[in-house]
Amino acid sequence: MCTSLMNHKKDIQLKPDDAEVFYNRGKELFQAGESQQALESFNKAIELKPDYFEAYTNCGVLLSGAGQFDKAIESFNEAIRLKPDLAVAYSNRGNALVESGKTEEALASYDKAIQLKPDYANALYNRGNVQRDLGQFGEALESYNEAIRLIPDYSEAYYGRSCLDEYYQVSDAELDFMERQIKRKDLAGTDLKNYYFALANAYERAGDYARQFELLLEGNAFRRLEIDFDIAIEKDTFATIKALFPDKTDASQSPAYARDSSLTPIFIVGMPRSGTSLVEQIIASHSQVYGAGEIVGLRQIIRPILSSAAEKGEPDTNLTLRKDIESKIQSDYMGYLENLNQPEKIYTDKMPSNFMFLGFILSAIPSARIIHLKRSPMAVCWSIFKRNLIGGGNGYAYDMDELAEYYLMYNDLMEFWQTRFPDMIYHLDYEELTENQEAETRKLLDYCGLGWEQSCLDFHATKREVRTASQVQVRKKMYQGSSSAWMKYEQQLQPLISKLKSIS
Repeated sequence: MCTSLMNHKKDIQLKPDDAEVFYNRGKELFQAGESQQALESFNKAIELKPDYFEAYTNCGVLLSGAGQFDKAIESFNEAIRLKPDLAVAYSNRGNALVESGKTEEALASYDKAIQLKPDYANALYNRGNVQRDLGQFGEALESYNEAIRLIPDYSEAYYGRSCLDEYYQVSDAELDFMERQIKRKDLAGTDLKNYYFALANAYERAGDYARQFELLLEGNAFRRLEIDFDIAIEKDTFATIKALFPDKTDASQSPAYARDSSLTPIFIVGMPRSGTSLVEQIIASHSQVYGAGEIVGLRQIIRPILSSAAEKGEPDTNLTLRKDIESKIQSDYMGYLENLNQPEKIYTDKMPSNFMFLGFILSAIPSARIIHLKRSPMAVCWSIFKRNLIGGGNGYAYDMDELAEYYLMYNDLMEFWQTRFPDMIYHLDYEELTENQEAETRKLLDYCGLGWEQSCLDFHATKREVRTASQVQVRKKMYQGSSSAWMKYEQQLQPLISKLKSIS
């Protein structure tokens, strides 16, 4: 235990009724990464001093970090009640509201924070992100620009602004500034990565594809060093999942543990950048559908159970393990959907990586619909490599060899699911959708059990949040040609082309 924490412990012994002692100890524990103990200390401070608004604010931050967003919002609300001009509480509440899917409320919370503190660059940046997700691109650009005016080297804002495509054109001065930034010896981590990818986006728009590719190689190589990812572990996980489904499965009967739910989930799966956001936008434009975006629930449910079983050395064919997973999906995942409490009864979940879990989904939720997006392997892999994908599930994205290997694993697993659950997966070709929009949209809606609505053809006009790398694209009418963009880099992409030639 560090000296300062030991001193706080002594202070508590000497002053067990002093709220400030517990508050200071909570801050030390927070900085030391002891989140649960920090939360306990802040709560004790509040118990001793019920109007301790700083402690409520810090509780909210810790609860947000633990994924308990509803409780976090309650803490921020209490801090605001106690101190109505507390800008940081409004901004942090905005972050929690975003994670809870309450984007309009989040926007209002950021606006209030900025009203109270006009030079609040972080709140401006976060507001820009929400405006971008809502399709308010002009407003997002203004927020990013103001954040950069306040903090001239705000790398996150530079990168966020660079993703606005034609809504933002980089100036020569800004280009020179970012070039100088990546040459700094003292710059590392997130800042350096953001400048690499922001510059790559700028050079792509300028048509300097050679410089763009150089920056992508450097940025991805740097990002890979930060990522804890092992392709061998992924291979083992895929093998374990396949071993749990040794035979063709009859998933037409409800499992004995199925909960009585009126909801129908539609899972839109595939590799990232394969068109899952577009397809969700089309389906979510229907009046009977709620577009829930990328729900991380299944990964959080299934991965820990598989890891625990592997550590215990349980056999891969352990049907008890499979039933435990399926029961957990019914209780936790379906319970999560019900708690969203939306008026629509059909929900979309467009987490692409759910392709790994299709067997569990179809066995646990017989009413589920599965839409698998197929797209040119090179188009998908290039689009992944050129994007600064976030999240712990995309560790393969930053190295071309690993990216190709993972794509082959994905392709193999999808072929496996087709043998185990024939005729239960709807395979949708992205290129076919872009070339024959209305015909493919009608077939898609028919598979989902939905009647025709013109809004699904005019999906680009639908007002909803899109929190993926496709925020800009789904606001446009259907267009063709994006799948051939990689051909500009054919010479540089030869290692990727060679590895994928068996399925191209």
